[in-house]
Parts: sequence; C-alpha cells; structure tokens
Amino acid sequence: MANNQERERLMKTAMAGGEEDTTASILASPPAWGSISECAGAPASLLTQLHGKDSASQFALCDSAKGSIADTIAACLRVADPAAATYALTLFVDIARTNSAFYNLVQPASLYDPLAKFLAKAGISEAAADKAAYLLTALLWQAGSTAPKTRVADAAKLVLQTTTVSEVGAIDALVNLLKHTELRVVAWSVPGVRAKVSDITADTPVPLLYKCCFALWMVSCEASLLEDLKDLGAHFKIKKAISTNRNEKVIRVALQCLKNMLGSNVTAEDVLDAGALEAVDALQYEKWRDAEVYEMVKSVSKSVHSAVAEHSNFLRYENEVKKKSLTWGFIHSEKFWVENYMSFEKDDYSVVKQLVDIVMQASDAVTLAVALHDIGEFARLHPSGKTVLNRMPSAKAQIMAKMGDSDREVAREALLCTQKLMLNRWQDL
Repeated sequence: MANNQERERLMKTAMAGGEEDTTASILASPPAWGSISECAGAPASLLTQLHGKDSASQFALCDSAKGSIADTIAACLRVADPAAATYALTLFVDIARTNSAFYNLVQPASLYDPLAKFLAKAGISEAAADKAAYLLTALLWQAGSTAPKTRVADAAKLVLQTTTVSEVGAIDALVNLLKHTELRVVAWSVPGVRAKVSDITADTPVPLLYKCCFALWMVSCEASLLEDLKDLGAHFKIKKAISTNRNEKVIRVALQCLKNMLGSNVTAEDVLDAGALEAVDALQYEKWRDAEVYEMVKSVSKSVHSAVAEHSNFLRYENEVKKKSLTWGFIHSEKFWVENYMSFEKDDYSVVKQLVDIVMQASDAVTLAVALHDIGEFARLHPSGKTVLNRMPSAKAQIMAKMGDSDREVAREALLCTQKLMLNRWQDL
C-alpha cells in the first residue's frame, strides 16, 4: 500500500487534474451579487470580497466568516441564474481544493440536502453539476466515520443518476467516497459504481483514464475488495493503461494500483498473467520528466520480479499443461524458461510430451500458439532439447504443418518453433 505522504500528494494531483483552465474561465467574470436577492446581505458581501484574491487571502476571508459559509453556499444554490450558481460552486470548490482546512469551516450536514436538491434540478450546467457533486461527496469524505452511511450510498446513487454530471465529474465525485477507508466499502457496494470506475478502454481520454485509475487504486487499498477487482478484470485494464499510455499522472497511479494487487495472493498471479512483467520493465526505458516516476517504476519493477520469483514455479506450469488450456503469461516468459528449462527432464520429459500432444490435438488458437512457443523454448535452451524432440514420432512434422494454420499467431509461432528446432545457433539469428 502507498504510504500516507505519497497518497496525499497523489490525491492533490487528482483534484487538480487538468481543470485549471476551466476554473479560471468561470471565475474570470463574477455575477453582480448585490443585485441577486437570494444572496442579499452577508453572502453577497463575502462573495464580492473573495473575487480575484489569492488563495491564502480567500481562505482567510472564509475563516473570518466561517459561521456563514454554509449559508452562503446554500443561498447560491437557490439562485435562478445558472451562471451565478456555477461561479459560486466553482469558487468554493477551488478554495477547498487549495486548502482542505476549508471543510472545517462548513457544517457538512447543513449542506447535504441543498446540494442533493440542486443536483436534481433541471437546467443546471455541467460545470455546476460537477462542482456540486464534488462538494457533496467531499463533505462526506471529510466527515469520514461520522458521515451517515445511508447518506454516502444516496450520494453515490445521485452522482450516477444525474445526467448533467459529466463522466469526469462523476468519477471525481466517486473518488471522494472511495478515498476514506470507512466509506469505501459502502460506496463500492452501490450498484453501478464498479462498472463506472472500471470502464476503461483504448479510447478513454487521459483525464478520465487518470481518474478511473485513481479510483481503482483507492479500491486496491482495501484488502476485502481485491476479489472484486479480480472479477472486474482490473489487472488487465491497469496493465493496458501502462502499456499504451505515457502520461505521467496515469502511470503514477496505475503503478500504485498494480503494486497493491501484487502484494496480495488474491490478485498477484492474475496481475502477472496479464503481462505486468513486460509492461513495467518497458517503462524503465522511457524518459520521464518527473524523477519520482523513475523511482516508482523501479520500485514496482522490483515488486513484479519478486512476485514472479514467488509465483513462477514449475509445478504451476505442470498444472496448466495438464488442463490443456494455455494462455500467455509470466510462466511462459523468457525469465521462466531461463530459470526452469532443466526441470523439463522430470519423469522422462513428460511435460514436453504433453506439449506435443497439445499441438496435435488442440483447437484453441491461443493454447496452440503458446504450446508451439514453449516447445521452441525447450529446443532452444535445453542442451538435449532438439534430440529429445527428434525422438518423438511425428513431433517435427506436426509443428511444421502448423506453419500453414489460418490463425496468424499460430502460424508465426510454428515458424519460430521450426527455426529453433533446425538451427544450431538460434542466438545468431
């Protein structure tokens, strides 16, 4: 699990994530608060003073008016003008994100209902809905163990159901609920939350990908929820994120999530089977602007190699071959073969014979391709590999026949396997 300092730093990055330009644009033009009846008096005075100030001055003003902050926000939520509500919500969320002590100035319970009612209104802007959803869930996050559990579940449902909340805004709000250890399980149990935060594809935009990875990282910090991540295929999605993306924020949180899953027997083997070893090692050859990313890559790479050493064993390989259903993974990697090729002598090369039988009988393309790959590795690495295979009736003929297979991966692995069988100096190729 990530230490508290690292988690706090990443949380601040998540809160900031690419929204500065939108915030600046909204806050550039304040409403004429004095002319808005709902904000007459103290709310209008405070809102007017807050405009254009630096973050420290804004917090000081809020601190001096802490008894009326909740009333000011509630008043803004009743304003009919969508632009005014958007401005006010953006302003207060920006102050809170800059200094989390802002939440100590607010009476959370007094804002739950006004924010929920605001989110249920028709005609509110997407920006306002995003900020309201964020503020509602942030207040619950800050309340922590004192937050009513039913309120947490209702907030998660509201975020998912409110059509004006953007995809990024919804994940941002759900992350608030997933941050706190005592709210995480409650929020995670709400129907739709799991599907929402794990909806990662090759086309997912970076801001949304980042927040989804962040949400999955928060969930991976809870040991009791790792089985759920496994069922969701989170290990494949995180591995895909670090294989296809080079955004430093994405890489940072994805690696943290991966590290948590590697640390548990529930998910470690699945992470390795997803190809984490190759994906993480590839990151070591990239140029990162942030030196901390280098350190994180090295740390997670160490964890991956440690997990491989623990889980990559010949007995597990034997069990997979007996099932006659093979999949690409760490026990078919270069590292596994270099460390285990002599183990294939066991029981008069029985596992090698089973691999040849799979080539002769298998109909599944992936199983066939992996079997051909492994036979080639045995021939390449074992001192008597070629001799052993030549003694097996029709083994070479069956392998060569697969070069004409309709599946391109099978044909490719058959060609490589044949070359390894026939060439004495495979390394020279």
